[in-house]
Amino acid sequence: MAVIYFQNNYLTLYHHAAESLGHPVWTGFASGDEHRNSVLECVKLIQEEKPQLWLTDNRKMKAVRKADQDWFTQEIIPIMAASYLRKFAVLISEDIFNQMAVENIYQQTTKINNFEMKFFDNEALALAWLKQAAI
Repeated sequence: MAVIYFQNNYLTLYHHAAESLGHPVWTGFASGDEHRNSVLECVKLIQEEKPQLWLTDNRKMKAVRKADQDWFTQEIIPIMAASYLRKFAVLISEDIFNQMAVENIYQQTTKINNFEMKFFDNEALALAWLKQAAI
């Protein structure tokens, strides 16, 4: 059963403890402090609950500013690399600018060897992939 770990106007962050799954659902546009504080709530869940699976739902998320992309790459990717995460699925945004931003960030995550990352446009397929040979 999923519980809401954190929620604001930009992010609803679910934790599925039994499945060792973190599931952020992003909505709209945020930048600077609002974006970064929301991402830090995801980091908090990763560090406290130690999920092995992650399903990021970007379908309704808008563009991410370059400064926030750079911050994510420099500050958050090393935390993810040191975490218990093993599989990371991304539901692709409908917004082309978000798609480009996520692709830019993805290029940085290819350096992380300890987890797999894959993109989907279908939530059921993403969940099936995450649960396949999981944990």
